[in-house]
Amino acid sequence: VAPFAEQVAAIRARWLGAGFDVVIDTAPLADDQGVNLLLSTWLQGSSPVQAIVLDYVGHDPVLVKQLQARYHLPIFDLGLTTMALFAGIV
Repeated sequence: VAPFAEQVAAIRARWLGAGFDVVIDTAPLADDQGVNLLLSTWLQGSSPVQAIVLDYVGHDPVLVKQLQARYHLPIFDLGLTTMALFAGIV
């Protein structure tokens, strides 16, 4: 998930370059309803979704926890994951 359409091409290139098969779309950073709608749409689609990556920094940790509890699949927030790595938590 990218916050802005202008970021989609760069994010897609980065994940494809790392060997991942990806679907990328946008949902504004502060729009938890938009993120929920996007994830619901993906999970109801015909392509299997194995994990969700919130590929930008700044999500509210409470929102991320809610998404993880609601969708029961790996949901990674790159900002929170990076901070956890720096803190030695992960």
